[in-house]
Amino acid sequence: MSCEVISLFPTPLYISKIGKVTEGELQHVANLEYEVMESKNGEYSKDKYILSRPAFSRLKDEIDTHVGIYCHDVLKISKDVFFYMTNSWVVKHNPGDWGHNHIHTNSLISGVAYLQVNDTSGSLIFHADINNLLFPPTLDLEFTDTNLLNFKKMAVDPEPNMITLFPSKLQHSVDENKSNKTRYSLAFNYFIKGHIGTKEFELHLP
Repeated sequence: MSCEVISLFPTPLYISKIGKVTEGELQHVANLEYEVMESKNGEYSKDKYILSRPAFSRLKDEIDTHVGIYCHDVLKISKDVFFYMTNSWVVKHNPGDWGHNHIHTNSLISGVAYLQVNDTSGSLIFHADINNLLFPPTLDLEFTDTNLLNFKKMAVDPEPNMITLFPSKLQHSVDENKSNKTRYSLAFNYFIKGHIGTKEFELHLP
């Protein structure tokens, strides 16, 4: 029996690569000032606008390019809307550290670029929102196979120089760093300015 299955209203996750992180960039990352996260399970740079530094200008330019591709070429958002970086910081996970489930507030597009990772330094886990689950969370059905239609979470195994982009509302966490090496990643957020809406809903965001 033939049928068609349409995956309605998917959440677009973008995965690509940036240019290889240089030894100089990694050294700059290692020498940053860090503070312990409120969750006590990792550290992040005290500077929350890290990509404004000249030492990271190449990374900033590459990330801007990927965000443009994601928003305008993939999602087909009008080029009257400009996406700009609002903040950025380095996340440092020592062996045994992990990242709790969270979203990024006050932003529309978020992302992570991987500066130093390996096979056991912790997967990035995306979690389905309660409203996007196939069935209500009060009903815990068993599935014979997990796929994009029924999954509750999905793991992405980071690689050096990988970049991921996603809507800021998408819940995500990081598995425990089981390696013997520090895991460095770069997190960032984007918001919009420009012309959106029409007639009584028209807005110009400077």
